[in-house]
Amino acid sequence: MTVSIGHDKAGRRVRASRVIRAADARTAARLAEETRVDLRREAEQSRASVETVRGYVKVWLGESRQRLSPRTLEGYERIGAEIVARWGSLRVDQITPADIREWYADLAAGGMTAATIESRHRVLRIVLRQAVDDEIVVRPATAAVKRGKLPEHEVKLPPDGRIAEAIAKLDGRIRVAVQLAAACGLRRGEVCGLRWSDIDWDQIVVQRAVIRTEQGALVVKSTKGNRSRRIAVNRGTVSVLRAHRRLQRDQALQLGVEWNRDGFLLADLAADPSGETPMDPDKITRDWIAARGTLRMRFHDLRHWCASTLIDLGMSIADVSAIIGHAQVSTTANIYTHQREEASKRRRAARLMGRKMAG
Repeated sequence: MTVSIGHDKAGRRVRASRVIRAADARTAARLAEETRVDLRREAEQSRASVETVRGYVKVWLGESRQRLSPRTLEGYERIGAEIVARWGSLRVDQITPADIREWYADLAAGGMTAATIESRHRVLRIVLRQAVDDEIVVRPATAAVKRGKLPEHEVKLPPDGRIAEAIAKLDGRIRVAVQLAAACGLRRGEVCGLRWSDIDWDQIVVQRAVIRTEQGALVVKSTKGNRSRRIAVNRGTVSVLRAHRRLQRDQALQLGVEWNRDGFLLADLAADPSGETPMDPDKITRDWIAARGTLRMRFHDLRHWCASTLIDLGMSIADVSAIIGHAQVSTTANIYTHQREEASKRRRAARLMGRKMAG
């Protein structure tokens, strides 16, 4: 068997060969794997005095631990483990663009989608950029790797009248959640993270979100991007919030407990009378699917509808971006402006073709 154990100073791949003898194929495979592990361990030990990919991944994850949500961190840790498994014992300056292209080809051959491969690329690029800051390399090897263009996700929304009709038929906590998503552009985790102290009746303060980790625990964290924002509230939304507050206070009275003025907005008092248990974002999705009827629209699309409507009403891209909480204005522009322009072009082409065919 031949095993790649790294690269030499010229960037050439270094391989080591060993002969495996065994009575059967299963034993041979086991011995081959053990030999492969031993060879790579020896290679790693020989480079113990230099910076390795494993070290850079470890440092980056350690620095990211305080600013990332638990779910995001779990995803990055998985990708980091994949990168370490591929190149952990190598110095960061030994990874070549050809090595990276080979990895992506292997991932694609294994059935991984282009979008998922792109997520690996982003993490690897961040890790290797640290070596640029440390002046170990001039630029990361990822800079020379071209990837295919990802397919654009077009947001297709039903007519406004159907959305308003569906919302009007809702009640209970899902009614409040949908109202806040459609009127204020909140994410479902941000809706679950709202407390009554965040409601100032003419505005709401969005400063936390609720997520469910892969271990199944509900975690309250800061908003995406760690930025809070204030959003003005229309009178219809205020009416929905006031009605929900009355119902929650009446429920607390029936349970014989004092209503928590700073409890979670969508708390289930029957399950936890203290109001300190936030609603599960996954439950919002399930309730919306059950209540939306024939309206084929994701809960997250209510946020898209909010942004699209504000733009159509003449609000600037920058202002819409601040309301819905995008980290960069360019993100809002890329999602909505491009699609509006494309839709306008299609409508214009249809009109021109109609005139042409009419003579």
